[in-house]
Amino acid sequence: MRTSRSWGVDLAYGRYDENTGQEGYSLVADAEGRKGMNRYNSCVYHTESVLELGTLVTTDTIGYDPMDELVHSPYPPKREDRPWEEEQKAEQNRKQEHEAAKRIALAVLKPQYYQRPDAEEDKYKDKDKDKDKNKNKDKSVNDHGYKSPYHWLNASVQPRMPWQDYQVRLCGPVVDDLIRNFVRRWNSYQLEDHDTELQTSKPYLVAPEGYPSAQCANGCQVQMLRSASLKMRNAEGIGEPKMKQDDIYRSVHQLISKAEHYIYIENQFFISAFGKPSIPDSAPLSEVAGSLSGQIAAVATKAVPGNSNAEPENEIAEWLGERISQTIYAKNTQPFHVCIVLPVHPEGKLDEASIVAQIHQTRQTLVSGSRSLLNRVRQALWVKGWLEKNNISRAKWCSEIPTKETECEKNRWYEEISYEACAKYVTLLNLRAWSEVGGVPVTEQIYVHSKLMIVDDRYVLVGSANINERSQLGDRDSELAVMIADTEGGYQDIDGSGELTPYRKFACDLRKSVWAKLLGHAAGDFPEFLAMPAKPEGWQKIRELAMKNAGIYEDAFDFIPRNYLNKVDINDQYEDNAEEDPSSLWPVFKSNKFDPKEAAKEMPFSANFWETYKEKSKNKSDKLKEIKGYITLLPIHWTEDENNLVDYHVELID
Repeated sequence: MRTSRSWGVDLAYGRYDENTGQEGYSLVADAEGRKGMNRYNSCVYHTESVLELGTLVTTDTIGYDPMDELVHSPYPPKREDRPWEEEQKAEQNRKQEHEAAKRIALAVLKPQYYQRPDAEEDKYKDKDKDKDKNKNKDKSVNDHGYKSPYHWLNASVQPRMPWQDYQVRLCGPVVDDLIRNFVRRWNSYQLEDHDTELQTSKPYLVAPEGYPSAQCANGCQVQMLRSASLKMRNAEGIGEPKMKQDDIYRSVHQLISKAEHYIYIENQFFISAFGKPSIPDSAPLSEVAGSLSGQIAAVATKAVPGNSNAEPENEIAEWLGERISQTIYAKNTQPFHVCIVLPVHPEGKLDEASIVAQIHQTRQTLVSGSRSLLNRVRQALWVKGWLEKNNISRAKWCSEIPTKETECEKNRWYEEISYEACAKYVTLLNLRAWSEVGGVPVTEQIYVHSKLMIVDDRYVLVGSANINERSQLGDRDSELAVMIADTEGGYQDIDGSGELTPYRKFACDLRKSVWAKLLGHAAGDFPEFLAMPAKPEGWQKIRELAMKNAGIYEDAFDFIPRNYLNKVDINDQYEDNAEEDPSSLWPVFKSNKFDPKEAAKEMPFSANFWETYKEKSKNKSDKLKEIKGYITLLPIHWTEDENNLVDYHVELID
């Protein structure tokens, strides 16, 4: 078994990144012949109008979406008793479907057609501004007389979104398990008649018996894991299953509970049970979120079956908090650290209801909820301090801790503990890059699409499962993952204590490769951290670099998520500064604009933002050149005290 770490690919869309840690994450959308989804950035308003290109709008220019095809189903078979007019219409439908099938095949063969431009109108643009200008000309019609609202991402000024992901190439008996999974899923769908030109014949597949694949020479132990609902398992027709399959969730629990030195997580999402929300769901929405409430698409989701107001139940944040608490309470402690790398927000514009609701749930999980990851750590620190202050003998700690933790949570005594105190045990990171495009600096988050977990340089869990309800609980989305434990390894000083502990080669090599990539050219400044991933001084150095990078980005770009409204010096008070006001969901709001509609025009999801961007962004590159690597500190105070849980069916986003 081998891994490929230099290319990140979203198989659904064909996105990729070449970064190996040396070339860097490219933000230049038209570099290297990029087309289609490789110019992808869902966080910005696309400004290059198809009409301005002076070409006829066709599938060649706007991309192709099979959902737009005029498809009449079921396929109307020929019938002798059908009236002539009806049969003529049916024949016409068959011809349309035949042409649609050919266009779909063309789209598959030519990946540049996968992306269609943004068709959304700029809802923040002043429609009266130019009403008298060129009033006799319809700007939405090009020279060919074709009307279209489509826009491409403008590569002359707008950045693409870099992509962070991993793939694993497997060999050996686990491949037989993967084949069986595919075959059972394939066969579980009912065989339907060939009703339309858009349907192909569906052969019945036969999975291999036993494990005919030869063993891999390198001897890794690999276990395939699934999330599969009971309904799905019954449809597969293998035996008589009695329960859902939540292998991945159970494996995450095992890895966390047995971790000894460190846990490294990269994930696209992180939504988990968080106790009591810091702000009641019934509280008024923030001004920004309030300006977004009532979006038709968001409100319509409430009609979807299920509990639209359900709170997350998976306990991954709780398990991490419990494991860190064990280290805090231990008499003879050894270093232990959790590092989580996430997108700063889900892919999409910050004026979309689903994105805003996910941000709210994520921040409750990590920071704000009464049993969020950080508050769980703060509770343990407060209780330990209380036990020591009151000279409670260690013999009684076991009985005292549960009671005091409950009291601490109920009375919010943990707020006496600074978030900075959590840094010894937890590091929360985002990824970001910058480039010069069209002579001016631009920035975009590096979108973390990966679902990776490395523990103690011994175990690797990688697959498709996000950390949320949909992926983990087993009764919703189906997922696949593999647990990898190399049989080749040795012993190392993992935390600088001088004591040797066992490691496995695959996990150790992967962890070093991951961090070499994230640190980029700064990797040479971190030899000790790369060699000893559980040493506290290494994590402090990582934190300092991420903090410095974040501060530089915030000074240069006022629209990116941050802790506080005002500029804060890069010092030990960066995260906890009671004198500052936490930044809003839209960082420019209240900082320089007090009307959400006006603030929106200074965010990248508005066309107005890009009309003045080049002029506003000159002369910022010198300071940006001081940035090293791609890590930034997650802004834990961003959106603090805001209720951004807009009206949306939460089971669709958590």
